[in-house]
Amino acid sequence: MRAIEHINHHENMIRIAAQTILLTIYQVEDERVRNMILGENIKIRVFHQIISLLHSYYSSILSQVTLDISNNKNNNKNEENCECIVSVSRLFTPFGDLEDLLLFLQDIFNLNILV
Repeated sequence: MRAIEHINHHENMIRIAAQTILLTIYQVEDERVRNMILGENIKIRVFHQIISLLHSYYSSILSQVTLDISNNKNNNKNEENCECIVSVSRLFTPFGDLEDLLLFLQDIFNLNILV
C-alpha cells in the first residue's frame, strides 16, 4: 500500500492525495476486500504516520512561537514588561497543515475504523 508512505509527505497535494486514497479504500463496503487491502499492520502504520505528523506540526508551531518570544525579549532588553509578539503569518501554514490532518483523522473516526 504505497499511499501510506506519502501520508506525511512534505508536499501538501501529495499528502492529501494519499489521504484521499486511504479514505476511499476505507469506504469499500465489502469488509473482506477492505481487510485484505488494509490489514491490521496497515492500520497501525497509518496511525503511526498520523502521530508522527501531529508531533511534527506541534513542534513546528512551538518552535516558531518560542523563537518569536525570544526575539522579542532580546529586542526589548531594557524594558521590564515587554510585550511578546508572535508572528501569526508564519503560523498559518503549520496551523493549516494541522487542521487538515485533524480533519483527516476525523474522517477516519467517522468511518468507525478501529485499531
